[in-house]
Amino acid sequence: MNLKKVTVFAAPLLVAAALMPGFGKPSFPTGNDLLGTWKGSSKGYQGDLYKTGEAVKIIITEAKGKAFKGYVIHSRLGEPARRETVNGFIAATGDVFATDSNGFYDMKLYENGSLGIVYRENSPKQVASTMFGLYNLK
Repeated sequence: MNLKKVTVFAAPLLVAAALMPGFGKPSFPTGNDLLGTWKGSSKGYQGDLYKTGEAVKIIITEAKGKAFKGYVIHSRLGEPARRETVNGFIAATGDVFATDSNGFYDMKLYENGSLGIVYRENSPKQVASTMFGLYNLK
């Protein structure tokens, strides 16, 4: 097949694809997509101890564009539940980053509606932690 025939055949397909809504543009979440109470559990290492099934609630209370804020309720190493302020931002790539007073959250909102979170902390007051959990909006 010569180049002229390929061009004649491919040109209408490219025009049609370009006119399709969302073609080539990924859909990224906004802060509003995170509003609400997310419940789940995390597992990973806190210091030398491997922890599983620790319940965590993440409540996102406010969003402005790609920015959001709220709080996290969790317990650490058998201590009573704590509430910590969290705030974050959704990058142009769709990656979600947040922080609290001790650590960092790397988040991903999956197509099935769950929120995957890796939490990392290294604070002089606490032990080093790296935890992962899947959370669902309740």
